[in-house]
Parts: sequence; structure tokens; C-alpha cells
Amino acid sequence: MAIFKQIDPRISHYDHFIVHCTATKASQKNIDARWVDKVHKKRGWSGCGYHAVITREGELQMYDEDFPTRLVDQKGAHVGGCGPGWNKRSFGVTLAGGLDDDNNPENNFTKKQFRTLTRLIKAFLKSHENPDSVTIMGHRDLIRLTHSSPKACPCFDVSQFLVDYKIHDDEDAASEEMLSPLAIPASYKVKRGDSLWKISNTFGVSIADLKSINNLTSDVIQPGQELKLV
Repeated sequence: MAIFKQIDPRISHYDHFIVHCTATKASQKNIDARWVDKVHKKRGWSGCGYHAVITREGELQMYDEDFPTRLVDQKGAHVGGCGPGWNKRSFGVTLAGGLDDDNNPENNFTKKQFRTLTRLIKAFLKSHENPDSVTIMGHRDLIRLTHSSPKACPCFDVSQFLVDYKIHDDEDAASEEMLSPLAIPASYKVKRGDSLWKISNTFGVSIADLKSINNLTSDVIQPGQELKLV
């Protein structure tokens, strides 16, 4: 079933596509649109503030498929902290995950989630009347742009994701290979200013795996240190 209409007037007023995460652990079960809906209602909202939710299994959940998300053309409730007007002009999707076992930000999303996100973004751009007007970014990127209170959401680099998954390539050039992340190098030499979180976010390797592979007992790393990534 098509996600959007061929040229979908319901999304023509959006000039931003914002990616979020649920800020939950990879081990948490049943993080889906219904879970988000309950959480947002507890905050006093009318319901789920996103237009789409992507589960750990890569399932795309939207209102048109009988899930309690925002209608495609309905103003969301996901970037209000960035200032007036942003909810009205932004389409919002959230991915289940984003925290490690110690509640620190972590890029722990699955390949299935990233492939579904790829499919959603490509469908959105293909159905938008003016796709060149659409800016795709993470919540934290919009926060930086608007000088709002900092957050790590969505806990991965969306700009790098757009490159890795070839979002802006021609549809005819898309292949299974293009829907896979770039190969991860075997090791990485720590640079000044690096942290395990930053390295995890860059290469898509969880902090827990980085510590396990390298026999680290803390999050402290030093410039020049060689870290195994696989």
C-alpha cells in the first residue's frame, strides 16, 4: 500500500521533515504508536504528537493504518519547544530506541528501522509538490538552529544517514546495497574531543559493544587510543 498519494496535497505545507527517537532502551518491549500515544496523553496532550512511528522491528505505524498517530495533514506536537509555527510546518517521525542501559544517548537503531525510515522519506519526497523545499533533519539539529534547550534526540546523525542511505539518489539507482549502512572500519584512532557517545553515533556501534570489544571498564578514552569497532 502506498504511504502517500502520487502528488499528495496533504503534505504540501510541510517544508521540514524532523526525525526523533522515543528515548527508550533497545531492550524495552512494545514501544510503538500506542505506547507513544499513552505517554503523550499523560503529558496532557491530545495524543501521539508524531505523524509516524517506526518500531524496533521496522514496522511503519501511521494513522492511515489505524494507529493513533497524527493525521498526515494534521499539525503535530513534536517541535513546539523550537518556537511558534514549527509544529505546523514540520512532519514528524520517531524511531523506537535511543538510550543505552544507563539511560545515556545511544545510536542503537536496527537496520530494519533505517530501511523503513529510508522508504518513508523517499515516499514523502516523491509525493511532495515541491520536494526541493523540504529540509530533512534530526530534532537536535532543529534545536541548534533555533537556539532551543539542547537535546540528543534522535541520538544519531541524520545528515550522515541521508548520505549513507543515498536518500537523494535517483529512485532507479536504489538497490538493496544502497539500503545498507556504509561498511564500518575495523578500528578508529581517538581524536581530541571524541567521546564514546560521539564514536557510537558516527559508526552505529553501541557504547556497550565498544566497551566490550575494547575491554573498557569506564567511558574514559584518550586521544591517540586505538579502538576496535568490529
